[in-house]
Amino acid sequence: MDREIDAETLLLLRVGRRDEAALAELYDRLKGPLFTLALKITGDRGEAEEVLQDVFMEVWRTAPKFDPALGRAFSWILVKTRGRSLDRVRARSRRPSLEPFPAREASQVGESIGGAAAAVDGRTSATVLPDREIAVAVEELPEAPKQVVQLAFFEGLTRD
Repeated sequence: MDREIDAETLLLLRVGRRDEAALAELYDRLKGPLFTLALKITGDRGEAEEVLQDVFMEVWRTAPKFDPALGRAFSWILVKTRGRSLDRVRARSRRPSLEPFPAREASQVGESIGGAAAAVDGRTSATVLPDREIAVAVEELPEAPKQVVQLAFFEGLTRD
């Protein structure tokens, strides 16, 4: 491997060897940004806490499968957190609610970005960029595609 392995990735490798102390340290390091993401997507503090708990239970189960050659631990866990958060939002939309949930119209985002949204929503890649590079790349996008990425990643919206 040509790149240096960061501290979180080393911790995740230890978790993969069933090191409970490494899991606790990894949780302490990442709980802030992961909780923030889950809260931003779910809009509910309780659900965000449950997402975080679910994610770290999944991290414990799946850590042996983590391959540091494919990316950083933070990115791997961030994707898990995003997915769990979106699952919560989708589940909420399928069950009856006592309070109205504000609907978002695709027309609010604009017809011209439908293709970009599909690309963002359906994209899979073995290449994982460092977080700073991703943030810089998103900021450099034209306004419409940047909005798609922000809505898909942080607001939990899908192409539909």
